[in-house]
Amino acid sequence: MIEASEPPRAADSDPATQAQGLRILIVDEHPSVRAAIRHAVAARDLRVVAEVGSAEAAGRAALETEPDVVLLENELDDADGHRLVRSLRKLLPHAAIVLFAMSFAEQDIVDGMRAGAAGFLELGIGAQALQRAVRGTVRGDLAMSGDWARRVVRFMTNRDGLGPTAAGGPGLTSRELEVLRLLADGLTARQIAASLGISTRTAEGHVAQILRRLGARNRAEAVRRYVEGA
Repeated sequence: MIEASEPPRAADSDPATQAQGLRILIVDEHPSVRAAIRHAVAARDLRVVAEVGSAEAAGRAALETEPDVVLLENELDDADGHRLVRSLRKLLPHAAIVLFAMSFAEQDIVDGMRAGAAGFLELGIGAQALQRAVRGTVRGDLAMSGDWARRVVRFMTNRDGLGPTAAGGPGLTSRELEVLRLLADGLTARQIAASLGISTRTAEGHVAQILRRLGARNRAEAVRRYVEGA
């Protein structure tokens, strides 16, 4: 593991080369994991500019390399993921910070979202999926599987005791909360309609209203806005 006192490992020392593509900082305690991520994310438009093994070193590397994307281990020895996300966002307000782990607890994702994380990826994700996720976060997309979206919405509503007749957080009606749960499950408007016994047109109207109320563009962003505002 790279100690906090060590400088970040520069992945490419040629300034002209570093200027090409999205700049990525990898933060993980284990050199083998960093190497695997570096290999998986390698593409013409993606460039790892530094990799470090601690929260302290991450702060220095962030200032020195000004990455577009930070791929950050969720549990470092010297910092919890969501706390480091908050710190890095102060240093890098325009960067996308993505947490990764072997697995997440729902509360980890809630805390990470509220801290400003742009995604949650499990170790072992394929190279193409990782590259798509990295590119998407820079466009403002939330990097998270549909399964995690479903689990987080159910966790939030169950934790807060939001049954089928309860209000649904930031401006959602009880019916819209039901639709959001099914939307997070990955259901289409037609499937939502069948599940709730309503017309497809009505289901589509609920989905559009949910996106409007939450200021979201898509299913994943709706989940993020809901969690941030609940």
